[in-house]
Amino acid sequence: MYADLSDPDNPRFRAGADGEAVELTTYTEADRFRVGHSYPQPRRGKMMDHSITTYKNASAELIAGRVEGKRNTIQDRFTIWAPEYGERVRDEVSEEGSTILDGLIALGEDETELDTIAESLLGQVEQADKELDALITVAVRTPDTEEYRLPGEVPVLNEVMAAKKSDRMDSTGVSDASGEATGFVTGEETTVTGGSSGLFGMNSKKQREHVPGLVSDGSSVWRSRPVSYPVAAAIISAESLFDSFSRGLPESGRLYLLPYLAARSEDVSEQTFEWFYDRVYKRIQTADGGADGSFDDVIESIFVEIADASSEDEQADLPFEKSPSAWDQVRFAAVLQVSGNPDRVYFETLDAVSPALRLENSHNDTVRYGTAFTPGGVFDGSPPSESSPLLGRGGLNLTQYILYGGYFARTTEPTRSSREASERPTAGDIDDNRTRRVRRLLSESQIDTHRLLEEYIHQLVQDQRKLFGEDNGYAAFPKRSVVEQYSQIHALGALGVLDDSTTIRFDTIPMANDSDSDTALDDFVEAESGGETGEVPENSPEPDADEAADETVPEEPVSGKSSEQESETRESRLETFISDHSALDGDEQEAIFVLGGLVGRISAYQNYENVSSTLIRRYPVDYLTKQTIKEVTKEVLQMNNSYAEADKSRSYQTNTRYTTRLTETMLAADPEEWHMTQTEIQWLYSLGITYGLSDYSNYTEQDDEQGDETNSDTTDN
Repeated sequence: MYADLSDPDNPRFRAGADGEAVELTTYTEADRFRVGHSYPQPRRGKMMDHSITTYKNASAELIAGRVEGKRNTIQDRFTIWAPEYGERVRDEVSEEGSTILDGLIALGEDETELDTIAESLLGQVEQADKELDALITVAVRTPDTEEYRLPGEVPVLNEVMAAKKSDRMDSTGVSDASGEATGFVTGEETTVTGGSSGLFGMNSKKQREHVPGLVSDGSSVWRSRPVSYPVAAAIISAESLFDSFSRGLPESGRLYLLPYLAARSEDVSEQTFEWFYDRVYKRIQTADGGADGSFDDVIESIFVEIADASSEDEQADLPFEKSPSAWDQVRFAAVLQVSGNPDRVYFETLDAVSPALRLENSHNDTVRYGTAFTPGGVFDGSPPSESSPLLGRGGLNLTQYILYGGYFARTTEPTRSSREASERPTAGDIDDNRTRRVRRLLSESQIDTHRLLEEYIHQLVQDQRKLFGEDNGYAAFPKRSVVEQYSQIHALGALGVLDDSTTIRFDTIPMANDSDSDTALDDFVEAESGGETGEVPENSPEPDADEAADETVPEEPVSGKSSEQESETRESRLETFISDHSALDGDEQEAIFVLGGLVGRISAYQNYENVSSTLIRRYPVDYLTKQTIKEVTKEVLQMNNSYAEADKSRSYQTNTRYTTRLTETMLAADPEEWHMTQTEIQWLYSLGITYGLSDYSNYTEQDDEQGDETNSDTTDN
């Protein structure tokens, strides 16, 4: 609409030779700030835009104001916007500004002029019900000029827009959420508001009922985060920009990953800035964030590039984009926001990648150099690395997995029923189950080891119950889950982020250096893993006895070692495993671990013999308590002896590396007087079972001749 205010006493719309009162035209990117469109986020229902420019997708007759009861029409610019909000700034603007406002208000009071713009619009469309997707704006001609200016070029219209925007910050759902205070950002005494939303809207008016000490009507909400109105407007406007750098998570979560250069502008070269804009910023901004989009792939590739650059030599002759100096200043601020009533922010940090990358490196060191995973180690290929995102010696890319919450969500459950895990956090909660440990990691706070172990057990109990129900002939034990937890907790312990002041320690684990890892225990022959699930079929070959030695038919391992040599190797491996783990430093810890190991060994043999009621089923993870340990120990030792006596091909000394340790350590103190918690007992018992199930080697030539040459480790549930 063209408002001719050149004669203050006779405002009118453009007509005659000057052109139509209304023009349908196309604006380009260059006109964006001239049009000056400003609107509330989110825009709902009958909300009126902040600016005199508004957006409408409707029929021509509705936009023309010919459909009763509808808002955001061309007339509303003059009948509602100008008088209602213009009056609020009249006393604060220049005389020229007041004249413009008076002219717009006068046009809104003149029915003849309002009919003029309605007829002008309808005269330019073929049918009144034609759908128009358009911005509605006003061009103004003022005295002493022949040109019409758009709203962004007219100061008073910008001032009215700002006043309307400020009013929304103060009064939508609250009562006057402003006060006099020092601005949080500017540091200056001014009128501040608490009504800015943005990513940290959890401190705004929407949370007044959940912020302690604030009155119920929200009039004191500005005390939580006092910012001046210009700063508040900038915060709100940035929200639309940030959306391009976010990714949806379960339970209404949204993770924002905001890249920036951690340097003062004068210290950033033109080459660095252009490289950052093209290589990082623009790639993420333009990535498709949909369910099948490229956002995750782009983020993953950038994190990998950061990790690769951090390991390069600064002096090496590398292309700029691969050099450590190029990536050294790149940071990712991260914010996890959960929508609801109210919206909440669960964590925020200015550097999300560095702590996540440190954990990635620590985890990779654990599964690459930990002697349990190196060739000949008890967990070498058992379970197979391809079955888990947390296992494998080839270098795992875990930074994204950590930030998205999957790293901890995979290994833990908040309760044994998973009810809590499936519920949305309630109002006032400061965490959700998926990301509480991510928050602590990024904020460099310690992770509670007791609670972590507790949720490990919840996960194992659920996994084992599921396996019990499947009854598919495999060992009903979640071995894979235990090995994942083992690698994770030792990676966290090595990083120094565990609070183990009241628990057993996980800060040491036997490690081999890079050259040793290829030769460690090289002569100890491991069977390959079998099956997609990594479980133990009932008909898999029997795990061989430690000293299996029928005098007439001696056992000959594939390695060519004698039974005695084989036994010594495995005895040495168990001794080293126990002595080098701080978590097993003590008679109590060793006793429960060895008890689990013996349960695992016997259960593997029972599966081989097609015994349905295995020890694993009889004494599952959650059965073990201080009160039941003696009962279980007695039963397990008796069963071990019974099998040894019944099987003529096995020595009575079967599993002596377990039984000897078990009797010695279990007699050191009454289990009911142990200092370990039930959670610690159950997790070390689980680790022992996993060790026992993995403590095997290939079988004899006699077995091969009988057609029993089968992979013996398929216990990896």
